[in-house]
Amino acid sequence: MYIGVSTSAYQNEEGCFNSDWYHWEKLGKVPKKGDANKSYKEFKKDIDLLKELGVNAYRFSIEFSRIMPKKNKVDNEAINHYKELIRLLKENNIEPFVTLWHYTLPYWIEEENGLESNKIFSYFMDYVKTLIYNEVLEGVKYIITLNEPSVVTLFGYLFGIYPPKKKNLFSYLKSVRNIIKLHNILYSFLSEQGFKVSYAQNFSYYTSKLIIDYPLSLLLSYITEYNYLDEMKKDFVSINYYGKIEPLEIIGRKGINESRFLSPKVAPEGLEVVLRDLHYRYNLPIVITENGISTKDENKRIKYIKDHIDIVKKFSIKYRVSGYFYWTLEDNYEWTKGYTKTFGLFDRKRRPKKESVNFFKEEIKELKDLPNWI
Repeated sequence: MYIGVSTSAYQNEEGCFNSDWYHWEKLGKVPKKGDANKSYKEFKKDIDLLKELGVNAYRFSIEFSRIMPKKNKVDNEAINHYKELIRLLKENNIEPFVTLWHYTLPYWIEEENGLESNKIFSYFMDYVKTLIYNEVLEGVKYIITLNEPSVVTLFGYLFGIYPPKKKNLFSYLKSVRNIIKLHNILYSFLSEQGFKVSYAQNFSYYTSKLIIDYPLSLLLSYITEYNYLDEMKKDFVSINYYGKIEPLEIIGRKGINESRFLSPKVAPEGLEVVLRDLHYRYNLPIVITENGISTKDENKRIKYIKDHIDIVKKFSIKYRVSGYFYWTLEDNYEWTKGYTKTFGLFDRKRRPKKESVNFFKEEIKELKDLPNWI
């Protein structure tokens, strides 16, 4: 089984000045990021942390706006940077799981209507072909095309929380249609190149104490999860799981409660429910690409990790779980929450949270010996 940690480029790298999110930062519409963890310059230090943890896999993203900072322009320095990152991971026997898009777009694409534009398909294909033809993905087996498309479409085009901060039903529906089509186009191309391909779907355990909420739970699950999974092609199911959501806690008179939606209650038992449902619905191997907790109490982090890894151990063979990735390596920039969230096993200065790091290192040793079906 693949065991590792997950990160994203924008949340950790400095200098992503050509992205849509940075544009909104300049407008004061989202928290300032600054230099984040300086993981672009100091990526070798991040690899040292991975080696310290003893993981055999690492999920990270390539920043689209670095590769193509302007329309029809490719940045060769960025090309060489990500090639070097992947090369060093392979040299250290750490399997790269590459995410092509983790929330942020080049600003020049946003100027052309972002995910609503029919040009998005050719722009993404240019980006992906640039990576292929420049051998950036040399030695990579596993590709995650898109991260949490349901979150981006809902929060960006319907609820007006994420860039481009629209509140328009028609924009939302168009972005949903386009993002599903986009993934399937990328899937077909990348499969032909020999990659194993999926996308990362945010999953929650929707539950309620009230029977009357049951239809609402089914509706939310369909809108945020299965509407995408049923339509998007995949070689394995890739899920980001954090906990449970009770519908009436996220939907109120003032609209969606973003904090509750993106910070569900701890519920390791829900992970088993999700794994079971996905297994019987799709009969594909499953990779847990994100699972983590924001806390300053390391005893809580240890319990969270233990409880969820226990579920993985118990059901890995029954449900063909082939990977587990903790979110995240280091405390980082958390979108609309800035630096108030602390998901990392290390802090932003790369200092270990010793109790959690030591526990994680020991806990994953057994997992690495479990079977892998992808």
